[in-house]
Parts: sequence; C-alpha cells; structure tokens
Amino acid sequence: MKRKYLWLGVGLALALALVAGGVLLRRVYLSVRRAFFSLQLLTEVQSDLIHHRLHQANLLFVRAEQLSGVPPYSLTAGHLASALTIVYARLSPLGLSFSPGEMVIWMGLTIMVLAIFWLEEMRIDRLQDERQHLYSQWMAITTAWTGNHILNHSQEVITRVLDQVKKEMNLDGGEIWQWRSDPQNALSVLASTSPSVLNESIPVPQIFLDPRMALLGRVILEQRPVYSEEYPDTMGVLPGLRMANVALLPLYMQDNLWGFFVLWRDDRGWYHQHRDVLKIIATQISTMLTHTELERQARQTEVYQQMAKARSELLANVSHELRTPLGLIKGYGETLLQMFDRLKTDERQEFLATIVEESQQLEKLIDNLLTMSQIEEQGITVHARKFLVRPWIFGLLNRIVPEDRERISITADDQMAYGDPEYLFEALVNMVENSLKYSPEKVSIIISFSECSWTLSVRDEGSGVAVHDLERIFQRFYRSPGAAQSEKRGSGLGLSIVKRIVDAHHGRVWAENITPRGFVVSVELPVAESGEGGSDSGYTS
Repeated sequence: MKRKYLWLGVGLALALALVAGGVLLRRVYLSVRRAFFSLQLLTEVQSDLIHHRLHQANLLFVRAEQLSGVPPYSLTAGHLASALTIVYARLSPLGLSFSPGEMVIWMGLTIMVLAIFWLEEMRIDRLQDERQHLYSQWMAITTAWTGNHILNHSQEVITRVLDQVKKEMNLDGGEIWQWRSDPQNALSVLASTSPSVLNESIPVPQIFLDPRMALLGRVILEQRPVYSEEYPDTMGVLPGLRMANVALLPLYMQDNLWGFFVLWRDDRGWYHQHRDVLKIIATQISTMLTHTELERQARQTEVYQQMAKARSELLANVSHELRTPLGLIKGYGETLLQMFDRLKTDERQEFLATIVEESQQLEKLIDNLLTMSQIEEQGITVHARKFLVRPWIFGLLNRIVPEDRERISITADDQMAYGDPEYLFEALVNMVENSLKYSPEKVSIIISFSECSWTLSVRDEGSGVAVHDLERIFQRFYRSPGAAQSEKRGSGLGLSIVKRIVDAHHGRVWAENITPRGFVVSVELPVAESGEGGSDSGYTS
C-alpha cells in the first residue's frame, strides 16, 4: 500500500513538472521565434539602407523593435547596432532566462522528483539488504543441511536444520510433527529444537479439525501454509494447544500429506520474505522425506530380490549337495540289502564305511545349512568374554577324525583371548576342515597376540586359490573353479559362516597364498578393554 502511494506521488510530481516545463518551453519558444523574426527584419533594414530605401527601412525597424520588445528609437546606425546586439543575445542559449518565480517553481518540482526517486532508491537498497540478509540465512541453513550428509538418519539431519533455522531466523522454537490419519487421527513429534509442546503421540478427534477451531484443520483443509496472525479469532493450533505467533506449513511425502513444519516466535510478524524462505525449507524437508521413503522401499525391494535369489541358490545348491551323499547311501544300502549274502566280508565293510562316511558328510552339510539359516534369519548375538586359548583350541581335536589329527600342528601361548568362544570355535572348525579337505600335507594353527588384537591363522600346504578368487571364497555357496572340478565335495558355506562370525565380533578375515606353496586364512579380532574381563558383553549382527 505504501508503495502504491509513493508511485502516485511520483506520477503527480512528474505531471506537474511536465506541465510547468511545457509552459516554460512554450514561452521560450515564442521568445526565440520573436527574436528570430526581429533578426530577419533587422537584416532587411540593413539591406534597405544600403539601397537607400529609407522609408521602407524605417517601417521595418519599427516592426523589429515591437517584436524584440526594445524601446522605440529612431533609425540610426547606432540604434540599429544596439537592436542587433539585443536580438543576438536573446537567441543565445545563455540568454534564455526565466523570472525568479518561474525558476523557483521549476527547481522545486525538479527537486521533488529527485527526492522521490532518492527515497525509492533508498527503499530498493533496504530491500536488497533484506534480501541479502535472507540469502545469508538461507545459505547458512543450506550449509547446515548439506554439511550433515554423513548423518545416516533423516531425523538427525532435520533436527540439525531446525536448530539452524531457529538460530538464523531468531525463532523461539520449531518442530516437525508427523500426522497419521489411519486408523485414527494422531500427531507425533519427529524432531524438535527444544522440549516438545507435544509430550507424546496424541489422538486428535475429528471435531478438533474444524478450521474455525484449529489452525491445524485449516492447513489440512486448504493444503497451504497458515499463520496465526491471519486468524486471530481461531482457538489455537488445536483446541487447548495455543502458541503465540505460530506458523504451520504442510509437509508431503509422495504428494500425500505427511505432517507439519511448526515454528513460533515472539510478537514480531511473519514478513513475506520470511514466508518465502520457510516455504522453500518446507519443500526441501518434504523432498528429503520422500527421498528417504523411496530409499527404504528400494532397499526393501533389494532385500526381497536378494532373499529370492538366495532361496533359489539355496535350493539349487542344497539339491545338488544332498543328492550326492543320499545317492551313495541309497545305492550302497540297496546293494547290501539285495546282495548281502553274496558279498565278501571286506566288501561289506567297505560299503558300510562308505555309508557312514557319506552320512557324516550329510550331517556336516545339514549342520552348516542350519547354521547359515539361523544366521540369516536371527543374526549373531555375540556374548564376548575372556577365555584361555590352549584348552579352547585343543578342544578342536575332539571334532577331527583320528586320521586327520596327526596332520594338525598347533602354536599357541597359554594366554587369555577375547570373544564368544562358542561361535569362534565354530569358525575355527570350518577353517581347519577347509584346509584339511584341500591339502594332503600338514595344517598349522597359529595364534598370536598384539596390544590391540589377537590373530588366529590356519595355514596349509595346498595349491592355493587364484588371486581373483581370494575375496569371493567368503561368499555364500561360492567354490573356486578348481575346487568345484575336484573330487572334494563341499557346500561353499564354511568360509562364509566364518566371515559372518568374524564380522559380528567387529573383526576382519582374509585369505592369501603363500610362496612357493601354501594357503592361509587369518582372522584378526579385538582384545577386551581393561576392566571387561570375565563379564559377558554383547555385539549384535
């Protein structure tokens, strides 16, 4: 409104200046025109004098004096020269003078116009300063936003941004409310700059959403930002929840109303510049919420795809791995049943030994499948504690068949290790059985300690693994081409179980070939901090 009156004043001043200027210009034009005609007449007077036409010269001289406004004189050479001087002076731009009153009016109007334009320039400068200030605020808020990209949860980012908005815009507080309309209307707080005005999730009766009673209902109905200063007669954000000078902006997720951006301050108003900035921030928060939801859906879809792929791989691998021992057990069992009397004693023993061996292989496969299934569904809950290494590692020998025990060499000090001994024992068994399977020579178990960790290594003297397969051997069901084509059967689960157990301990596992011949799988685990020995502490995978 002020701007409208300002431009009205500018227009009026310009109109007056143009009228006055037009009058003055007309007066100047007439003065110049009379002086010009006087000059023409005086020139003809000179010509008539030269040709001795005195009567005509006198008539023209009188007419020239009347046009130029000079006092009437008789025609003489001196008077003619004076008249020419006066006319030339009036034709000169420096001779176009105005009366004092006219000059005052002209200068006054000109100064008025200049003053009005100066005031307008001052207003524009002030607006530019305000815009620069708002831009600085927005940049600070955006910096806070982009500076928190390392935060993994959108709620943490939004809380940081709320704090920055409160600081830069000098607000009393700000919150993000989530709105749920199914199965019943309810409000809950996602983020807040201070103790929330909502203590917990609160149900909202439908009658409380009447726009005449609650600003919240007006936002839901009109789907636009609402400011309490526009509706002084409304009972509050909700009946019974009144906040001074509050701003409510809707937040959306995938074009559906998700919640509200709630801000409040003291008695100062919400200027349109502030409203523009808040609208941009609300849009950005809505974009973040939508992006987070899409990421969650994408991860969920990816998990479902991985589960479907894993299920297919599991069925394929289990079918293959179960078929071999079951086929052998069935074949040798049927042979014994049908030809028992015709078989020699040593043949019967060989058949029975094969059945027992394949049964053990089948049992081991089923154990690994059950272990992996449990890990996939429930994860690993580690109960870490200190335990003596030598009794723990020598218990391995009871799990190894007698003919393989002589191939195992153990190097371990009688020290205290840290971890879940049951899960780590399962990892050790899988590492040792893997080495025994692919190496006909000795297998060495080495345990060493450092200040911050302890390392368990299982080394064999086999042919090793291709370099490009060193990382892949820890994948579920993966067997290197050489192992898959050999006569040694396996499920490809042993080392993947080892990796899952080590990851749950926040350790690391790796494999490497040894020159000139050999292969080693190593596990590095953290040691217990001082004061933790003997007590169980859990890590959840």
